[in-house]
Amino acid sequence: MIKRVLIANRGEIALRIQRTCRELGIETVAVYSDPDRNALHVRNADFAVRIGPGPALESYLVIDRIIEAARQTGADAIHPGYGFLSENARFVDACEEAGITFIGPTADAMRALGGKVSARRLMEAAGVPIVPGANDISADDFATAEREAARIGFPLMVKASAGGGGRGIRLVERPEDLQAAMRACAGRTAGSSGCRPRRSSGSSGSNAGPLIGQPGFPAPAKSKGANRLRALFAFLPKPHSIRWRGRPPDRDARPCGPEQSRRSDRSRLRSRTPKSSEAL
Repeated sequence: MIKRVLIANRGEIALRIQRTCRELGIETVAVYSDPDRNALHVRNADFAVRIGPGPALESYLVIDRIIEAARQTGADAIHPGYGFLSENARFVDACEEAGITFIGPTADAMRALGGKVSARRLMEAAGVPIVPGANDISADDFATAEREAARIGFPLMVKASAGGGGRGIRLVERPEDLQAAMRACAGRTAGSSGCRPRRSSGSSGSNAGPLIGQPGFPAPAKSKGANRLRALFAFLPKPHSIRWRGRPPDRDARPCGPEQSRRSDRSRLRSRTPKSSEAL
């Protein structure tokens, strides 16, 4: 039975988890960096632990500090929220080693689904329907890309497997635009902020593929072919070909006047001073 949960996150994410825990009679532990000392999620928690200075790389993304905060406060479970460490398999492993329940998927599931190529292959093996596409194509292997594009058909999307948040994705409507789109995807992902690109010795230009991991953690060790940026093809309809059948849903149908205004969850949360533990 879980009695106390440490929430390894902040802001609205943490507040929603706190609200659910309170409804279930579970105590909560907040963690905070220096700028978040007086944040609402800190005041609303039963316990609060400082985990470092402002930059997330020195606080919310430091696994050892999160685990130590849980130990200090006697938390028997950790909820990661989303973002930060929520998709980091090493964090799940650290929780298991510390005897703390991780509220979320297993480390093996994260590793299997963490990469676009590996996740797609896993779904294919399981018989899950997926959009037509091709996997594991090097950014400079234009011959294979053109052959697969002809099989899939145009228009199609070129997606860098290492890109996140929409980085490294291009719509290709004509065969002659395919190579340019692949180069653009490779360059966009390699230069994206928040990732830590590495180049193999002797590589040059934007075609050097980044080794992408969770921000703030070491990139995987270089191996043969580690500097190859793989591309995914996924067939999608043209944006202008998507049409509503019948009347589109009316998102503004719900009244939102002064009497029916939507109040933020923050206004309903009680504000109190948490029990502070020794700062890390």
